[in-house]
Amino acid sequence: MGDTPTTIEQAAEEFVEAYGEEAVEVLRARAEAAAEIDDALAAETWHKAADAAARKLRDSSGPK
Repeated sequence: MGDTPTTIEQAAEEFVEAYGEEAVEVLRARAEAAAEIDDALAAETWHKAADAAARKLRDSSGPK
């Protein structure tokens, strides 16, 4: 994706900063809430943010 993070990656980073290890769970809960009200676009966006947060957490906790 290059050096410039996407909006979703930026949002995921902010969630990781705010919620730490719980960020993925928070983002997935928002995706579920969006799906429950039949907002497929929002649900997809929250899922993408959760995936990006999971990658960020995995990458930051990798071997040093």
